[in-house]
Amino acid sequence: MTRYIFRRLVSIIPVVLVVSVIVFTLIRLTPGDPVLVMLGEERTEQAYQEQRAKLGLDQPIPVQYALWLGRALSGDFGRSVRDNSPVLDNILERLPATIELALASLFISLLISIPLGIISAMKPNSKTDAMVSGFSLIGISMPNFLIGVLLILFLAYYLRIFKPDGYVPLVEDVGGNLQRLILPAITLGLAGTALNMRLIRSSMLEALSQDYIRTARSKGLENRAVLIRHALRNALIPVVTAVGIQFGALLEGAVITETIFSWPGIGQLVIKSLNSRDYPVVQGVVLFAAIVFTLVNLAVDISYVYLDPRISYGRKH
Repeated sequence: MTRYIFRRLVSIIPVVLVVSVIVFTLIRLTPGDPVLVMLGEERTEQAYQEQRAKLGLDQPIPVQYALWLGRALSGDFGRSVRDNSPVLDNILERLPATIELALASLFISLLISIPLGIISAMKPNSKTDAMVSGFSLIGISMPNFLIGVLLILFLAYYLRIFKPDGYVPLVEDVGGNLQRLILPAITLGLAGTALNMRLIRSSMLEALSQDYIRTARSKGLENRAVLIRHALRNALIPVVTAVGIQFGALLEGAVITETIFSWPGIGQLVIKSLNSRDYPVVQGVVLFAAIVFTLVNLAVDISYVYLDPRISYGRKH
């Protein structure tokens, strides 16, 4: 297991390098000049050239990349073009809000999808199965922005149950935090709910048809024990994979949802940085997200060992 983890950690290096090259190249192919955004309309040519030299934009692109990568490897992602603040500080400042939103949306997704997926698998081709499948189809088909707008319209403005925007830290006001957290969490969680529900249903159907399930039932085990201890545990493997991908994607920044609900997370930071052509922030966020995503995938792979004893990374079969 230790050797496997070490190999996976080493394999992260080329992945992050490729991602860094792609984002560094693409961000410089986008229209717009960050220096023009900084200086505005009333600028002189001398001030323009001095600012470009200060930001290192007068250097060839390969040189700019090498300098930026060298600083990034030491933990310095550069400084924001907008306010000259450290990029890493901006990311870490907004990361707790994004983690909170991601965890809440995953909790809602699993809270709904696991029981409904099990019920649907226990009653295949029934009216219950059809209703669950229909709900799943609607959840996958509806875009996040439409779900978010509908939730704001009915639950925030008409019923006035929740707050439609803003953010209050959990440690400052639990009630105020939940009032603003639930709507964006539901918005993000519904798409994951639909996908996880379908995965649990198909995995449970496959698991329930296996020989070890028939053996467990023939030994007189209760139906609940058969479902939870034997069928569900093996059926969760593809779900854990999907949840790991979903969590990694959420940490990269739920751009649309955070924008709709004015949630001060990484996604909103990316939008503001793109609008102001803030190259260092966009590059830093993407690089940070790539590292987090690969680490989440590693954690998912390790969890397989505990879900299925037949899986082992420490020996060859």
